[in-house]
Amino acid sequence: MTAIACLDLDAFFVSVERARDPSLRGKPVVVGGDPMRGRGVVTCASYEARAYGVHSAMPAAKARRLCPHAVFLRGDFEAYRTASRRVRAFVEAAAPSVEQASIDEFFFSFKGCERLYRGDFFGVLYRLRAAIRREVGITASAGLASTRTTAKILSNLAKPDGQMAALPGGEASLLAPLPVEAIPGVGPRVKEKLNALGLATVGDLQRIPPALLQAALGPWGAVLHAKALGEGGDPRGEAVTPPTRVKSISAEETLETDTTDLKRLDAVLFWLVQKVAFRARQKGLWGRTLTVKIRYADFSTVSAARTFAAPTASYTLLEAAALDLFRALYARRVRLRLLGAELSRLEPDPRQLALDFFGDRKGEILSRAVDTVREKHGLYAITVGAGEARKRRA
Repeated sequence: MTAIACLDLDAFFVSVERARDPSLRGKPVVVGGDPMRGRGVVTCASYEARAYGVHSAMPAAKARRLCPHAVFLRGDFEAYRTASRRVRAFVEAAAPSVEQASIDEFFFSFKGCERLYRGDFFGVLYRLRAAIRREVGITASAGLASTRTTAKILSNLAKPDGQMAALPGGEASLLAPLPVEAIPGVGPRVKEKLNALGLATVGDLQRIPPALLQAALGPWGAVLHAKALGEGGDPRGEAVTPPTRVKSISAEETLETDTTDLKRLDAVLFWLVQKVAFRARQKGLWGRTLTVKIRYADFSTVSAARTFAAPTASYTLLEAAALDLFRALYARRVRLRLLGAELSRLEPDPRQLALDFFGDRKGEILSRAVDTVREKHGLYAITVGAGEARKRRA
């Protein structure tokens, strides 16, 4: 049976900050937006801050109200990327097949390493975590199981700075006492549906006939039943696969309250486009098609796309196109609950092939300057293009 591990770095951004400044250890620390200006959200919170109810994606101003004595930091994304690369080097030295799910989470398979490690994969994980703690100065938690879903659940249970393993055949009994939301993909709404059916624990999911779960949740119900048993559901989704070519990059945000406020919607869409463009540029990719999605308060969803004559990752060009698409989409003038943006039909950065940047030289020079600032200080360190976009809308 294949052994799959999930390595999750504990409160990663905070851990990196503490490695650089040991005086932060033991204190509540929040990395993210500036609470004094009432802007931005929490990117990462230390466990001490979480004890006060602070969590990721929370408005920074609310985090300040909950934990006024916390240390608030804007963050250094270049330092985080460097630490992540160092951790990945340790992981790749320990396992032949590695998939990095995010900047602070890794899945890897020990397939083919049975004789090399004499089956002691739990010991390998312990030594790997010790090396990361010693050399990088941060802690990590890990889970080991036959499927990545179970490994992920166990890594969450082991936090902070611990590890857990499920013996082959013992996954179902290990997972049974956990609440249904312990399974990745079970969010508040799915949990509410399951609780309404009298399903509160993973064990309840294990006992219900799969057909009934599928009738209630559609195809996801059958997958959820398999995950509850520790079998993982779709085998393709459970395999550890090294990264392949990225086909699209997207971002979306569910608003705290449904709204018709155009200024707020403009601002959210602006940052979504900036985030998508920044991620694409970090990967050395430009896109030919930009898609904007909106979801109304009644959950009806519409989208529109624009395809450019040449690939682009220009912040100003993409924002202007996004606002045009949004203006055409938002016809009902009723409250919205979600906005999304996606850049697709991605191609390698063509700047080395065309000195005129496909006719957008000024925009590209500006975008490169913005990249320099954002790579050092993070996405929200600088605003570009918003003023001109507001003029166009007016």
